[in-house]
Amino acid sequence: LHNKVYDLAPLLGTHPGGDEMLLTRAGTDATKEFEVFEHSEKARVRRDQEMLVGEIVPAEHSDYSAEAAATGGDGAAEAKSGADLSRYLRFKVADLALAVVGLYAYKSWEKRKPLPMLMYSRGLRHLHLIMAVGIFGAVGSAQAAAKSEGLAKKRWLQVHKQRGFAMF
Repeated sequence: LHNKVYDLAPLLGTHPGGDEMLLTRAGTDATKEFEVFEHSEKARVRRDQEMLVGEIVPAEHSDYSAEAAATGGDGAAEAKSGADLSRYLRFKVADLALAVVGLYAYKSWEKRKPLPMLMYSRGLRHLHLIMAVGIFGAVGSAQAAAKSEGLAKKRWLQVHKQRGFAMF
């Protein structure tokens, strides 16, 4: 990565992308693949502090700026803008879902009728339904993440985290 050599053995078994992603790129220059995925600053610092073996001989260095110019642009920047658009759309979908739930709650409150004390109210039934859907969704996404590997596992974990936030 970036003309440096790393020992990534400590990541085997814990890498969010899975072991296959690390093993298939072992011994090769994986800079482009590394930059396509969003790695945190914490992960980059840990990589440089704990896993750095050394640098490649200067005669064999790759010039990434020349490669980007030859391909007509910066692929990492394009991938980042695509990821930013995807994140933006996910937030907008979440905003829309929140607005629909809010509108539903407002309309339900507006049309409420006085109920006897012992009656299982419509609002409580709806709350239990929403909780059940959330619980089944959270459990299902956790099971799907446990059974998958690589990027699929990462996506299922994101869905699981989003379900947890929605349940909160």
